[in-house]
Amino acid sequence: MTIGERLRHVRKGLGLTQRQAAKLAGMRFQYLSKLENDRVENPSFETLCRLAAGYKMGVDELIGRGLAPRVEELPEGLRQLLADPDWANDITPAWIETLLRIEHSGRRLNTKREFLQAYLVLRGIFVE
Repeated sequence: MTIGERLRHVRKGLGLTQRQAAKLAGMRFQYLSKLENDRVENPSFETLCRLAAGYKMGVDELIGRGLAPRVEELPEGLRQLLADPDWANDITPAWIETLLRIEHSGRRLNTKREFLQAYLVLRGIFVE
């Protein structure tokens, strides 16, 4: 899959038109069309970051380089958090990747409470 095909696949998977996606990324839809049709050979990292931010995902995920685990492979506590309707929509694949990398006192997070606390602390630092 080319980068353009990947960008189109992600956009359509999110249910967005090119105009909607371009607006989220702060670019002209004509440029997004060129990207998706591989008429831009090497999109800049800044462009990919803008698209990823607009789609609420990481650049790795946007370009298909991230290896997102299947839900059944996630720790039980994280699965519980993702099943909680109060938090499920807030925790994006990029947040899941981040939470899976955290260690505290030499061990990975395990319980729903630990994952939620880590998410809230990090969100407070990086988002707010």
